[in-house]
Amino acid sequence: MQNFLKFILSILLLTSEEQAKPIELLFTGDLMFDRYIREHAIKYGNDYILEDVKSLLLTNDLVIADLEGPITTYDSISMGSVIGSPPNFVFTFDPSVAQTLYEHNIRLVNIGNNHILNFGYEGLAQTKKFLTAANIGYFGNVGIPEDRTKIITLKNMTLGFVNYNEFVQDGKQTALEDIAKLKNKVDLLILMAHWGPEYITEAPPYIQELAHTFIDNGVDLIIGGHPHVVQQKEVYNGKTIYYSLGNFVMDQYFEPAVMQGLLVKTSIDPVSKELTFKEFTVKMDLTAKTSLVTK
Repeated sequence: MQNFLKFILSILLLTSEEQAKPIELLFTGDLMFDRYIREHAIKYGNDYILEDVKSLLLTNDLVIADLEGPITTYDSISMGSVIGSPPNFVFTFDPSVAQTLYEHNIRLVNIGNNHILNFGYEGLAQTKKFLTAANIGYFGNVGIPEDRTKIITLKNMTLGFVNYNEFVQDGKQTALEDIAKLKNKVDLLILMAHWGPEYITEAPPYIQELAHTFIDNGVDLIIGGHPHVVQQKEVYNGKTIYYSLGNFVMDQYFEPAVMQGLLVKTSIDPVSKELTFKEFTVKMDLTAKTSLVTK
């Protein structure tokens, strides 16, 4: 009986120690598995694209990415297309990509962006089906009420995720509505934004003003994307804003700025709710791989 009580006590102590450990989230920039990336994935397998960053991805409780296009059974029309032509900007990812994301610990994706409807609402429906089958959560404003937000629990802490999508009607208003609905239901509220002009390394004043509005209304952390380059970090009223993490998996090679991205590791103290950050720079090159930049 005494040994049994010791065993139960050891389990309780272990559980208590686990609950006291920081929650570690990793945020990535835009992820795009079509065009040149898809050609190399067909040749070498999907794992080839992420194999150089896999060990980092696996060391977190959760990896969150921006899924910059739908996952469908449709044939690619951008692969092999002329750079800059209309088909070159219409994306679809092979269904196998969903399982690849799961195996690399990317278990939550933002779908509130300007490419998720490249194959219409049928493409969106397929995307949701393939993500659900792979046990990957998703959220984002795609112009319809459903699935705009996500609440998850890690180590007894409740995290809420909302999206601001500049490319849907009333995006600001719906984001504010979602913030109001979630902020009293969660311990930490995170907004992922798809916003701003592309290829500039400083978020313009109107984007900064928008970010401040979201924080003033209850958001604790903002992670931005869409510009395809890394932009500034700001601390506003004690809350952190990353205006753009740039690219994560992407085949843009026309200037150094688009060939680099930022990964942000966010450690959350489960008691104090304090956030600390660690940044990793990644690079993309003509190998089609994403790899860490070592200093």
